[in-house]
Amino acid sequence: MTAFPKFDKGSSLKVELLDILEQMGPYKPLLTPLTIPNVETPSEIRRKLRRDFDCKARGGFLLWAMRTHKQELADFLGVDKTLINPDDPALKIPNTNHVRVTNAWNFLKKISGARLEGYSVDHIVPLSFGGNNSATNMCLLPVRINELKFMFEKAQRVYTPDKPQIVTLVPRKTTSGDYQRFIRA
Repeated sequence: MTAFPKFDKGSSLKVELLDILEQMGPYKPLLTPLTIPNVETPSEIRRKLRRDFDCKARGGFLLWAMRTHKQELADFLGVDKTLINPDDPALKIPNTNHVRVTNAWNFLKKISGARLEGYSVDHIVPLSFGGNNSATNMCLLPVRINELKFMFEKAQRVYTPDKPQIVTLVPRKTTSGDYQRFIRA
């Protein structure tokens, strides 16, 4: 892992990044910096990945979390883990055995009393920097952290497009070495 960058107020990039880190305020302890290659995913591939994320991968992450991180998700939502059932009929497409992944978000909002308001599914390594739509590259975090993380990455790309690496902000790792999947505001 990389240490949180320390900047002097010098260049425009430093001013921009300092401002974003300042806005992180209480969220900063929830994240850790990670150096990633400053490679730009071609726009046509990025559009395809974004469509896939909107149509399938976001719901797929939530279903994966319901299956593999049930207790952690239940704790995050403040519900009994028996309510988190990825095989619930409410998630099924009528007259089939297929899961409607687009219903996963609404299902979790319903069982948690809308505790997901103000949260979004985020890519740990962004699609625009070579990330992918696998569930292991996603987490659930407050929309504001997602916005600040995007601004932090974008500022580096705008001010230093030829730099081989940038710093992104990722969830801290758990004792098992996996990224935290659910970041509470």
